Amino acid sequence: MTVPLLIVIHVLAVVCGVYSLHRLLAVREEGEIDEAVAGEFYREVRRALRGISTAAGLQRLTSLPYGRLLPKRREDPPPDD
Repeated sequence: MTVPLLIVIHVLAVVCGVYSLHRLLAVREEGEIDEAVAGEFYREVRRALRGISTAAGLQRLTSLPYGRLLPKRREDPPPDD
């Protein structure tokens, strides 16, 4: 039984990616943020996403203000008698 070359390449790419993520976890940058700041950021993102997760939030997200796309109609002035 032979293994196609593309499967081998895919497996090698996955192994390389997992190893690179493992190595990146050890990197500590100068000026990293505090856990409290990260927690506050996480709470703000969750609060913003909570409004999208409802049906009304999705409708608001996908609604398009058609009135802004169409030119406004000009009312013809009434004829002078």
